[in-house]
Amino acid sequence: MIGWIDASSGASGDMLLGALLDAGAEEDFIRRSINAVAPEKTTLSLVRAQRGSLWGNHAFVEVEDSNTRRGLGDVVALITAATLQAVSQQAVAIV
Repeated sequence: MIGWIDASSGASGDMLLGALLDAGAEEDFIRRSINAVAPEKTTLSLVRAQRGSLWGNHAFVEVEDSNTRRGLGDVVALITAATLQAVSQQAVAIV
């Protein structure tokens, strides 16, 4: 499947994640993917929301408080260590 995102008016992470879930992404896969790259405990909540005449999922990812500071190298290491195969490779290639 190929998707096209028109973010000319902006798009936040929660909007994009909600749209992916509305388009058929598996919620369990999304949860596992988030947990694979986040060392802190995370919670994914979905709420049906209406904006004008459009309905969709509004995704909320809550992360446990942490005092850990991470630079780009730390984030790349987390992504590389995740068990997401091709997704990890593509994410690191973007950096």
